[in-house]
Amino acid sequence: MHQTVAELTKPSVELTSDLRRSLVWRWSVALAISLLAIAVLAQFDSWTVKTADQLAADGTWLRTMLKLSTRFFDTLPIILIGGVLLLYPARWRLLTGYALVLASNGLLVQGIKYLVGRARPELGQGATHFEPFSGLDAFPSGHTANAIAITLLMMLYWPRSGWVFFPLAIMTGLSRIVQQRHFLSDVLCGALLATLCYHLLRYRLGTAYFFRLDYWPPLLKQRFRRSASSPPTA
Repeated sequence: MHQTVAELTKPSVELTSDLRRSLVWRWSVALAISLLAIAVLAQFDSWTVKTADQLAADGTWLRTMLKLSTRFFDTLPIILIGGVLLLYPARWRLLTGYALVLASNGLLVQGIKYLVGRARPELGQGATHFEPFSGLDAFPSGHTANAIAITLLMMLYWPRSGWVFFPLAIMTGLSRIVQQRHFLSDVLCGALLATLCYHLLRYRLGTAYFFRLDYWPPLLKQRFRRSASSPPTA
């Protein structure tokens, strides 16, 4: 039997006030540690770009594979995932949560890009060149943020899909460094922003909009059953 809307949206854990405070504290600590780690790794921004370019030189199979990984998070896959969500119960709430994560993530990334104004590695101006409100848009990495946001959503809906999407998201981040479009800190901050958007919205909206799904949509299950049970025509 497939899951009903009530079963899908039923919270697995009741968020008491104590649990909420505990979660906020843990998230704050995790955020502080993440920012500190990114600040430390940012010291190697120029080195990682040069090393990545040497390891995956233009025309090599590795660079080609890394470039291809970004295609899994383009507009068409995003639309296809949204179409699949429409096949499930509570489809409009599912689609609303999905769209809110991607939209808020995109707006936040673009806003920070405009405010910070960091030069891309390919311009050769160094890792410390910043011109706020100039149109320079290296920081943070939008492709990485988008890839991580989609990966987190897919791992929520269909947990086993993480075995495919998580490596692809990592490859997307690496491809941005290899192509000299971003520094390491741009990629890491893009991933961090996507993670924050996802968890904050999931925390605020709850299981009414974010929940695990059956691997086969009920509508397709019903169709297959009708096809299997219908007698063959002469």
